[in-house]
Amino acid sequence: MYKITKKLKLADKTYMVSLQCPNIAKAIKPGQFVLIRITDKSQCIPFDYNGGGKKDIQFVFEENEYTKPLVSMKKGNEIYEIVGPLGVPTNLKNYTTICMLGSGSGIASIYTLAKQIKSRHNRIIAILGADTKKKLYWEDKMDKVANHMFVSTIDGSKGRKGTLDIALKDILKKRLDLIYVASDSATMRQISKMTNNYVKTIAKVKVPQLDSFGISGCDRVFLEDQVKLCSLDGPDFDAHDVQWDLLHIRENPYIDKETIFKSK
Repeated sequence: MYKITKKLKLADKTYMVSLQCPNIAKAIKPGQFVLIRITDKSQCIPFDYNGGGKKDIQFVFEENEYTKPLVSMKKGNEIYEIVGPLGVPTNLKNYTTICMLGSGSGIASIYTLAKQIKSRHNRIIAILGADTKKKLYWEDKMDKVANHMFVSTIDGSKGRKGTLDIALKDILKKRLDLIYVASDSATMRQISKMTNNYVKTIAKVKVPQLDSFGISGCDRVFLEDQVKLCSLDGPDFDAHDVQWDLLHIRENPYIDKETIFKSK
């Protein structure tokens, strides 16, 4: 069992949890993730590593049907099981001008990376996206590590109105060495189309997982000419190689059956 040492509400239906797990805290690096079972009856859920200390790790998550049990927990409560670190640490140090885009829990992911690589040799352009300003968080933190920061909301309540890909259009006029995006697959797919044959783009891909070793094959990510495992090879992949149609089907395996069922 792993004790919750801190829990904060960052924005509307968005939370941060610090979890006591010394062995993982010593080994995990930005870009990697952990797999958590909240209770003994819960399914495994991947959570990105968003910093921490020598004895604990912290991660940001959004409330949904799978994370509701975690939302109801408080400081001092215990998580049933955690496995990690998983995936490959993100290495962006060789790129000079980087545009980082994030929405939802992806905002915390790009902040964690930006904080790690920030130096006088890096120029970071950050774009934070959300449905509404009530879902934005860590703008002050990102503003301290990014050279330029922009905000976009779908309803126009703060910053530029529209999705992340719309906010990116003006930035693409500048010289960029790399684009790094942590968002929902639909947005990352659109950004991949925009940047194809123009600038290298890395997408932080999330897929359903049953185990932490790729044995089940559940965490497969289909690329143009090969198949990778998110738990071993990811979660960062070249966005231009990801087969987004297959990823969408794997994210929503029962969507057609559910539609038929609801229509009856």
